[in-house]
Amino acid sequence: MEEETNQTDNKASTKEERKFQKPELLVEWTGPSHVHNAREHNFFVTLFVASIAFGFVLVLFKQYTLMLVNFALAFTIYAANKHEPQWVTYQILNTSLKIDNDEYYYNNLSHFWFEKIGGKDVLKVRTFEGHPDVIELVIRPEDEEQIEDVLLQNVPYQEEKEHRLITFIKKLVLPIHEVESTEQPTEEDEQ
Repeated sequence: MEEETNQTDNKASTKEERKFQKPELLVEWTGPSHVHNAREHNFFVTLFVASIAFGFVLVLFKQYTLMLVNFALAFTIYAANKHEPQWVTYQILNTSLKIDNDEYYYNNLSHFWFEKIGGKDVLKVRTFEGHPDVIELVIRPEDEEQIEDVLLQNVPYQEEKEHRLITFIKKLVLPIHEVESTEQPTEEDEQ
């Protein structure tokens, strides 16, 4: 009887000492594959008018290649914004992050942080890999605390600020519906 207790204790201690674990689901949710802001018809009309005007100027300077790039860029923006994103299943396991069939193991993840993009809460995870260097997961606001608690067991939290140029480009491409001003009015502004 005493031997059976020792064997049971040995099995329990070997489980605690294991280097590898079986994947276990900790958090799961479904959501869009990326942030999508529906744009109005006027946005696309303005985009194409500006593209045609810029293309005309480029033709005057005989820059035909740039003109084609200009039209291709305008069409790409149109096509990317006309299609709704796919809905995917996000899973946080005890060994990795999983987005549908793509799996990202914790040893390949550098750090994570949360951002608000286009009115949506987004979990961003920096990887050590070259592609993708940042994984973006659209989350529900009520799940943020639970996701943070689970990820902090395996990946450090560290906020990242984007470069000014990238922020400027995103403001041009992504319309910001919520205007958040952090500046306090100065005495000159009040007069």
